[in-house]
Amino acid sequence: MDLSVIILGLSFTLQIAAALVALRLILRTKQRITGAWMLAAIVLMAFRRGVSLHRWMNGEEIKIDLLAEVIACVISFILLLGFLYISRLIGSMRSLNARAIAEEAKSEAIIEALEDGITIRDRAFRLLYMNPVAKKALGDHVGALCYAAFHNRERICDNCPAVASFKDGKVHVVEMKVLAEEGDRYFENTASPIKDSAGTVTACIELVRDITERKRVEETLRRSREELEILVRERTAELTVLNAQLRNLSTYLRDAREQERTLIAREIHDELGQALTALKMDLAWLRKKLPPGQTGLLEKEAAMTDLVNTTMQSVKRIATELRPGILDHLGLTAAIEWQAEEFEKRHAIPCTVVFDPREIVLDRERSTAIFRIFQESLTNVARHAKASSVSVFLKRNAGEMTLQIQDDGRGITERQLTDAKSLGLIGIRERALYWGGTFDIRGARNQGTVVTVRMPSDEQGRAS
Repeated sequence: MDLSVIILGLSFTLQIAAALVALRLILRTKQRITGAWMLAAIVLMAFRRGVSLHRWMNGEEIKIDLLAEVIACVISFILLLGFLYISRLIGSMRSLNARAIAEEAKSEAIIEALEDGITIRDRAFRLLYMNPVAKKALGDHVGALCYAAFHNRERICDNCPAVASFKDGKVHVVEMKVLAEEGDRYFENTASPIKDSAGTVTACIELVRDITERKRVEETLRRSREELEILVRERTAELTVLNAQLRNLSTYLRDAREQERTLIAREIHDELGQALTALKMDLAWLRKKLPPGQTGLLEKEAAMTDLVNTTMQSVKRIATELRPGILDHLGLTAAIEWQAEEFEKRHAIPCTVVFDPREIVLDRERSTAIFRIFQESLTNVARHAKASSVSVFLKRNAGEMTLQIQDDGRGITERQLTDAKSLGLIGIRERALYWGGTFDIRGARNQGTVVTVRMPSDEQGRAS
């Protein structure tokens, strides 16, 4: 077999293969006309070589240009490889396209399943896309300018998040009121930029969340809160008035009780004191009249005299406890010193008193208030503190009185401070507040308690 015939057969085979691949490409692509011309040319060349091979196989002499056949063979081989590559490339593109379509369908399904609206707008703020939720809430305005469709405006909204996203390429969130078909609605707009391969923002996607119901709830809560605040202010004002009335009533009762105690103490001192003094004088006169030999009568008279003396001491003590006369006659400092001495005698607890200045003169009411606070504090020390010593400091400086009582006992507890049954502490606080003062009490476990009362030393501090 001649080499030229072999080359001719190879060229024919390659052209037939290239024609088949080309036919497949024509069927898979839309380039039908161009593909048909190429296929016709290849088929024509293959037909000529097929005729030549048929004549050679029938024993006829054929003239073959070896160089031309070699070139045709190479060209046919190149065409076959090119058609195979293009066919493979088209297959890959179709696969990628199918995957892209599937992903796009999935994205569309996800977007349509969202409860939030989604819109896409270009840099001219023309709506390119609206998902069903957005169309239902805002109406179908694809192709329209967003500010005209949603806000009935002729220019871009001042607080538009898309403007900020186009400017800095970041995500922005704002709340906006939109003119919807069924009336004004409130939306939370989250704008995210869409960038091309060069990083340039070409469009903006907005997540539109309907917060109308939330806004209505917030408005309802705001109104309820305002109404509640008004009600609280009204009730507070009423309670303030009632508290002032109760405080005035408490002060009136305390003053009335103090006056009653003063009156009773004076009557006990004057009436009973005078009667007991007269009785004692009569017993002394009777003793002088009794004969020396009347031992029984003399002993009876001595017993009666002792009983009168004891009764006179009791009357003096009761009158002093009701209202110490020393407070009215000698002043506050003398009364506090006397009370400290009495406390020390009665409870065997040393009580040190310091005055600054040494003599402090106040009006009767204020002196009474400080003295009663001092008395109540010592009573608390005796009942609860289990102290071994007490220090008292009374100072008057720049129109203010300061009374401080400190013990070294077990220390007052937080529960005792807040106990509603601690009437003594309540009384001290009310006395201080009535005179425009302050009351502070602090204690530490096994380190004692410090009571500090401050009040103005003039009439300006008195509470109305």
